[in-house]
Amino acid sequence: MNKTDLFEGLSDIYFGKSRLNKMMCEFNDETNNQYDGIRAGVYYSQFSRLSIYVLNKYDITTLEVLKTSHLYEMLEYMRLQGFKESTLKSYITGVRCVYKEKSHLFSDKFILPTNNEYKKYRQENGHV
Repeated sequence: MNKTDLFEGLSDIYFGKSRLNKMMCEFNDETNNQYDGIRAGVYYSQFSRLSIYVLNKYDITTLEVLKTSHLYEMLEYMRLQGFKESTLKSYITGVRCVYKEKSHLFSDKFILPTNNEYKKYRQENGHV
């Protein structure tokens, strides 16, 4: 599988209330500055893409059941597919920005991802 395969489902997020749109629309409660349920901005775009990947891999449709390990596993998969370090870090930043605004939608047990913790995860799981 290459990078383009990961993006196949992304067009669905921009059209209506599809199943792939559930987690992304969950954090959006504003009616301005959005495109069909997706908030505008780089961080929301990164969060939206990562949400699609997580939904497709783990069938997670709500932020409440999202675990940090899901994100790290997804990032590692993306790394193996050739995504650059800066891109992976931007996904972590996207999650942190959404969490900053909407932490009440996440589980109380959710641990905010960081670049250093992701690096530690990679070392502990033999990916380095």
